[in-house]
Amino acid sequence: APGIPIVQVIDPVTGEVRAFNPGLAVSGFNAIGGDSIPAGNAPNSSLIPEQTRFVLATAVDYELNNHITFFADGKLVFNDSSSDSGIPFSDDIPIALDNPFVPAILVEQAATLGALGFGVARDILDIDVQGGDDIERTTIRASGGFRGTIPKLGFDYEASYTWGRTEVDDIGRNVRINDRYFTAIDAVALTAEDLDGTNPNLAFDPGGIGTLNAVRDGQDIVIDAGSAQVGDIVCRSELTGLPSPSNAPFGVGGPPMFADGTVLNGTDVSTFTQPLTFSIGDGQCAPINILGANSITGAGADFAFLDLEDDSVITQQQVLITVSGDSSNFFELPAGPIGFAVGFEWRDDSSQFTPDSFRSIDEDIIGNVGAVILPSPPNGEGINVFEGFAEVKVPLLRDLPFAKYLEVTASGRISDYNTIGGTEAWSVGGRYQPHDWVTFRGTYSEAVRAPNIDELFAPLGPAIIGVDDDPCDDGNILNGSSSREANCLEFVNPGFDSATELSAFVTGTTGGNPDLIEETAETFTVGAVFQPGGILEGLVLTADYYDIEIEDAIGTLTGQQIAEACVDLPSTDNEFCDSIFRVNIEDGGEISGFVSGDINFALLQARGVDFEARYSFDLPAFRGYDLGSVQTSIVGTRFIERFTESDPIIAEVIAAEPDPLMQELLTVDQAITSDLLGTNTAAGLANTPEWIFNLGINWDFGKWSLGWTGRFEDSVSNFSNADLNDVEIIDGAVVVSDNIGLADPSQLFTGSGFEQDINVNYDLSEKIGFYGGIANFTDQEPFLGQLSRPVGPRGRFFFIGVRGTF
Repeated sequence: APGIPIVQVIDPVTGEVRAFNPGLAVSGFNAIGGDSIPAGNAPNSSLIPEQTRFVLATAVDYELNNHITFFADGKLVFNDSSSDSGIPFSDDIPIALDNPFVPAILVEQAATLGALGFGVARDILDIDVQGGDDIERTTIRASGGFRGTIPKLGFDYEASYTWGRTEVDDIGRNVRINDRYFTAIDAVALTAEDLDGTNPNLAFDPGGIGTLNAVRDGQDIVIDAGSAQVGDIVCRSELTGLPSPSNAPFGVGGPPMFADGTVLNGTDVSTFTQPLTFSIGDGQCAPINILGANSITGAGADFAFLDLEDDSVITQQQVLITVSGDSSNFFELPAGPIGFAVGFEWRDDSSQFTPDSFRSIDEDIIGNVGAVILPSPPNGEGINVFEGFAEVKVPLLRDLPFAKYLEVTASGRISDYNTIGGTEAWSVGGRYQPHDWVTFRGTYSEAVRAPNIDELFAPLGPAIIGVDDDPCDDGNILNGSSSREANCLEFVNPGFDSATELSAFVTGTTGGNPDLIEETAETFTVGAVFQPGGILEGLVLTADYYDIEIEDAIGTLTGQQIAEACVDLPSTDNEFCDSIFRVNIEDGGEISGFVSGDINFALLQARGVDFEARYSFDLPAFRGYDLGSVQTSIVGTRFIERFTESDPIIAEVIAAEPDPLMQELLTVDQAITSDLLGTNTAAGLANTPEWIFNLGINWDFGKWSLGWTGRFEDSVSNFSNADLNDVEIIDGAVVVSDNIGLADPSQLFTGSGFEQDINVNYDLSEKIGFYGGIANFTDQEPFLGQLSRPVGPRGRFFFIGVRGTF
């Protein structure tokens, strides 16, 4: 109607109802300014969690005889941290016009429009129910064993047993319990008919009201038949005995609902809130006002926002036996004895996650989670492994012309896991020193990494797919493979708009996968060490080139990736479509849920050069006073390649593409997408600048030490290489061009970062010393959208401390 805005907001300053200011839209769900809410962090929250840490460690060595020493050590670590969480929300919350919290102006507008109510989108910004986590982590570790030498053989041995246990108590503060929340916000004011029992809709016998939580004159009170007054605000369900409406069909951040066709007291309650954590009429419900800033408080907040405790216990046991030595007691090669080490290891890792009982009631009970979370692993599974390993070092040449020293090395490890079976890993290498001032070295290895206990047995948790990310949406259906459009029409009608029936996102689940296999890596390194001597005595230069390729890398596909894989393959008869759940095509076809988790699907490649230069020298004395020594260093990496192929179906899609030109386009586009070099984690990718190096200068003189350190990171893109480049077919050829207009040029790249620290130490005695300094003394800021690169969010800060040995 004229003069009535479609979307309105209650002004947080004046409390008046006014038109919503959308600000400057930058995407379908994001804007700058206006009445938008903070992105990512709750109001008044800190980027740096509050933390307290306590560490106690002890160790003992006791020599039993010349060949046997008993040793033991123990450690206790307690860590207490507190942090704020994101902002839960709900859309399309139904509010009836007789709700006494509704401003009069909205009642008048509804009368003009002939409406019976209106819908509210509500983000939980209220201070009294600010969400977060209080986490207590306690680790106990104990180790003991024997070490010594084997008489006559001259071999060293060590045998040890280690036990460790970590307990994590995670208290989620002010977790929204949806069935309580939606029941509490459906409030009503008592009438005279309610008090005298003449209201035919009352759920109790005429003659009085039971004990109820109520709001009177803005204050929380408890009322009964003798104290209730007309106008007291209570939960409607406490009067009617019926559940309250939910926000169906949108359901984002919505409560559990009854099954279709459910009838209570003659009313179809299929779209009503199903109370699962309380009973209607038990007197627990307290009314909540969601119309206004910081309005969720008091008894209503205590009823609908609870502290939930999740507990985790992680234990590890290890038996390690090693024997090492050389052949000098038996024989020697012309270049020296053969060195060796052999050993046996047994490890047993177990974990148990026990969620709060509320989390296992229903998928729609907790905030925006949308998933039932159960104890994990469900059957007490863990990781148990037996390993045997050996290493050998064989000197071949020594003190010969152009062969000051030459040796070869080899190692191998055989493992037997209860989870993945047997694995093998090995390495060969060598070191060649033609002259005193230069040494060359290199290795080639095949290694494995078994999936860890979290990747195998992590509990199911929530994951989301954005409403605009459905590949069958009319705006996305032509952006995939040549099979996408036809496949999508099996699930949706032409012109399908995913936002018609959905709001913000769809919730699915993600978690561990006990069917994972090991990652396999091939690594090649070659390098050199230079120590010139002479006038450059104290100078050491090293450089190592590395080339690493990892197959079957473990990662998690997003809901969007799974949905795209389902329809981009030549047929929808595939494993990915089995993990995407959709509403029937006649009912809209939108995604209603999905299942994801860790899988082996990625290929990782990395190449680069690690380098280091160290130079130490003594300062000349000044008037007989020793000025001490100076140590300088530069340690860095030059990244040459960082490539991650994380599309599980791209090879099959390219092979199935009938058009050779489209095949070329897909190949070029995927190569650019997989190239992570020069990209920033702000784009959701690995941070791999071309250059990173650390510099340091330290001056030791007497009891004093003064140092300066600096860390340099080269500029990287704030966007992925796929975003920066357009790949198109122009005049019958695949053309790659810059994506003009992607963003303001000043925001395309981070710019180089250089953090600098100063520290000073003073040793009062051999046992007591003082230290202090300035971290980030130039106040370098983090990169755009970053909280850790190249510096943290704290900025410049000072520190001082004391250390002692007793």
